[in-house]
Amino acid sequence: MKQSTSPNRKSTLLALAFFFAMTLVGVNAAHAQNDTLNPLFSTTGPNVLGAGRIEWNSSLDYFHSSYVLYGSESTLLSNNFGATTGLRFGIGNRAELTLDVSGAYALLKTENYIGPVRNTQSYYPSVGVKLLLAEGKGWLPQVAYFTHVGMVISESAFNPTIKYIIVQPEIGLMFRNRVGRSCAIDYSLGYAWNSRSDPGIDFRNQVQYSLFFRKLVSERHTVGVGIGNNNSAHQFMGDIEWRYLVNPNLQLSLQAGGSLGLASDSYADRAHANLGIHWVLR
Repeated sequence: MKQSTSPNRKSTLLALAFFFAMTLVGVNAAHAQNDTLNPLFSTTGPNVLGAGRIEWNSSLDYFHSSYVLYGSESTLLSNNFGATTGLRFGIGNRAELTLDVSGAYALLKTENYIGPVRNTQSYYPSVGVKLLLAEGKGWLPQVAYFTHVGMVISESAFNPTIKYIIVQPEIGLMFRNRVGRSCAIDYSLGYAWNSRSDPGIDFRNQVQYSLFFRKLVSERHTVGVGIGNNNSAHQFMGDIEWRYLVNPNLQLSLQAGGSLGLASDSYADRAHANLGIHWVLR
């Protein structure tokens, strides 16, 4: 498969340079965030961990999708089982660094397709930075800038000799409005692009957006509901979330979601679920 055009490569290099520049800015930034919040709020949304703090996150993941193959009436059905693990590092009072890696094994089958198909494996390492720009006051939102660079390492379901390695930078802003002490409205706007533009690759250059509402139902429980799009289809996805605070440094989470049926391309019946653990190590 052909490599991307020169502008795409330049965009990727610029994103990497900007990413490291923002890291250096964050290390030298001043003022600590408000640590008086319940940890279910202070470790989510645009909040950063704070200088010297480290959080470990891990989850078991499931994802289902069906996809109409290009130029045919055939459908590829995919059930993906995987896991994600990563670390958040407080590298400044207003900044944090994230390192993540996830892997998935896809069980594939087709409908109305004549030809061989094989199960595939994929991996997604990424590195990111989040900078707290404004702490918010009254109706003014809390604001954070984020950027991350991920890599998709995958293989073709139809040809074992074809491997995909795709670099995916993303930049954007995260916002939070507090409603009293027990509610938070989180929303974000960003843009993601890719180092390759081969037809048939499922990761698009597109605007990313999300809206999420969290409610603290007790000192140990939050529930949430949200909507957003994803980086592989022009489609709205709905999510529900439950978080439980075992102790001030340990949280459990359960999240599930699926397509709301508002797709503008050939994806359909998308659904996902994950069970996570979030542990502040120090």
